[in-house]
Amino acid sequence: TGDIGEAYAIGGIEISQGGDNITEFDFLEIQAASDGDVFDVTSIVYDSLGNTHNLMVSFNKVPDVNIWNWTASVDGIGQITGGSTGVARFTSGGLLSSFTTDGATGMIEVDWGNGAAPSSVMLDPGDVGSTSSLSQFTQGYSVRMNDVDGMGMGTLQTISINRSGIINGQFSNGTNRDLAQIVMADFNNPSGLNRVGENMFIFSPNSGTANFVYAGTNARGMITPGELEMSNVDLAGEFTEMIIAQRGFQANARIISVGDQMLTELVNLKK
Repeated sequence: TGDIGEAYAIGGIEISQGGDNITEFDFLEIQAASDGDVFDVTSIVYDSLGNTHNLMVSFNKVPDVNIWNWTASVDGIGQITGGSTGVARFTSGGLLSSFTTDGATGMIEVDWGNGAAPSSVMLDPGDVGSTSSLSQFTQGYSVRMNDVDGMGMGTLQTISINRSGIINGQFSNGTNRDLAQIVMADFNNPSGLNRVGENMFIFSPNSGTANFVYAGTNARGMITPGELEMSNVDLAGEFTEMIIAQRGFQANARIISVGDQMLTELVNLKK
């Protein structure tokens, strides 16, 4: 049994027993030594239309040196138009010294062939010289994609509004995005607004035109999300407080009644 690599190829075997050479063997399988196996890493990437694709990166060890050649490919009808190969180099201590892509842009350029815009995919192996990046140590092969910043198509699920009036949408693909912002209208003479029903007003020549500002700017107030206008009372809390006050009043009234009976009894004893 020999180590992997041409330098460790086994040949010219001579086995002796008791001084006599054995020349006949029954081998089940004879294999030539190879330069090493190819290790594949697969990750999901997305095109501009939100379709998912598999990006495969194959690593092959160069014998006797701390260098790995890698080759990228994609599934389906997509074609890599640039940066399909590269080299990962490591120091004698197993830390990453360089990670290069053989392409003009330093990225993997992909033409998906399905009408989506061409994509530029960057492989980030981590910081050079860091133990948290891609490394080479004496252990089983365990390279994997830690994080992918692409995303597929998402649909709007919920929205939320903060105190500055920013409307944020949460999508099914895990993305949060600011959709809009509520503005506040300021008037030179708010008392001059004309009431048009309930709590709605319109501007008038007496009030002046509206000056739109954002909440929290120019000494303006903030927006209170999740509250009904002109109804900022927590009914559940108010009922609880009222019940507590009622119980306290009943207890105090009973104390006064008992105290009055005690004083009456004291007066009767004196008589």
